[in-house]
Amino acid sequence: MKFKNFLTEQHLKKIKDPSFVLWQFNTVDEVYRGFKDLEDKFFHIPILGENKIDLEELRQVLNLHIEMVDSKGLLGTNLRRLFRIYDYLAYGPKSS
Repeated sequence: MKFKNFLTEQHLKKIKDPSFVLWQFNTVDEVYRGFKDLEDKFFHIPILGENKIDLEELRQVLNLHIEMVDSKGLLGTNLRRLFRIYDYLAYGPKSS
């Protein structure tokens, strides 16, 4: 498994958008503070890519919202994606 497997078509479209090249966020904390809506916060963190996602910052976000892991809709889906990304970055890709 590769990190790009965590990205949806929406993520990839945003990354390919020419206006997105100058995206101002470089850390999980910046993304978290830069968006008002939790769904947006959770959606945009993976776009940072595996090299810019700090595990400690991501862990803090996950701990702050762990009670929402069973939420329905995109909020829960994007939060669960962040948990899978954390596991991937912390423990490595799942072996086949």
